[in-house]
Amino acid sequence: MTPDDPRFQAALARIDARHRQDPSGQALDHARAVAAWVDRLRPEASPALRLAARAAHLDRWRVPRASYPSGRAGYLRWRSDLAARHAAETAALLRESGWDEALVARVGAIVRKADLAGDPETQTFEDALCLTFMARQLAGFGERQPPAKLARILGKTWRKMSVAGREAALTLDLPEHLRDLLPR
Repeated sequence: MTPDDPRFQAALARIDARHRQDPSGQALDHARAVAAWVDRLRPEASPALRLAARAAHLDRWRVPRASYPSGRAGYLRWRSDLAARHAAETAALLRESGWDEALVARVGAIVRKADLAGDPETQTFEDALCLTFMARQLAGFGERQPPAKLARILGKTWRKMSVAGREAALTLDLPEHLRDLLPR
């Protein structure tokens, strides 16, 4: 099972087609950025991890954050529901591409972050998501947050990342005020 496998290419085509439906036009670029971080952090990544990275946040635009209650509990419920939805939507696309249930289950476990503390590939997936957020969205997001809240958010993000993810984060070209908020 390699990236040259026709099933791998078929799955990427289906996943990318779904990302292209995003009205903002950002989903495919986001997924490619997550996949690029996976490639950088784990060049030997399995096809399951590579497919999970490309399917990151599949159809997220269909379930806006505002459709859930405000506050931390609403946010956590939204994220949990989205992870399950991303995994289910990805599973359907993988099956359509000819993948067996073992790979479908593995990709789903990574997308759901089922064993974040114990699974190195799931940790790489989380690192890639965090790094993509920091590299692509943090500056705009940070403009809308009070500094203390932004520092708390960055602290939580930092704690989810591995040592390799944190080292990569320190290489990001962030504005100085955001770089100063990164825990060390």
